[in-house]
Amino acid sequence: MKVLINPLVKVRDVDGNILGSKVEYYYDEVFEVAQPFFFVDNADITLESGDPQFFYYKDDTGEIIKYIRPEPVIIPAAPVAPQKTMEQLIEEAVAAKLAEMLAANSTSNTSPDTTSP
Repeated sequence: MKVLINPLVKVRDVDGNILGSKVEYYYDEVFEVAQPFFFVDNADITLESGDPQFFYYKDDTGEIIKYIRPEPVIIPAAPVAPQKTMEQLIEEAVAAKLAEMLAANSTSNTSPDTTSP
C-alpha cells in the first residue's frame, strides 16, 4: 500500500510533543502529488487498517505508526443545589415575617398593663 504523507501537518501527543507527520490517506498506486507531499511504501497498511487519521509518519525513522489517542478524562460536575422558585422564596419570606409579627404581638400582650386604673 502507498501511504500519502503531509509533512506540513504534525501529529502531536496530548502533551503537545510532535510525534511525526500526518498520514493523509493510503492508495494502491502512486500518482503525482504537489511538493512537499510524498508517498511511502508500507506493506502493513491496508484499507482495512482503519481511518488514516489514526496513523502518523515518524519523520526520523520512516515508520508508519498507529496512534490511538487516550480517552479523555471526564470530570463529573459538582452537584448543584436545587434552586428555589420565586413562589417558594415569597412563601418563606411571608412565613418569616408572619412569625416575626406574631412573636412581637405575643410579647406585647404578655407584658403587664400599666395604663389601666
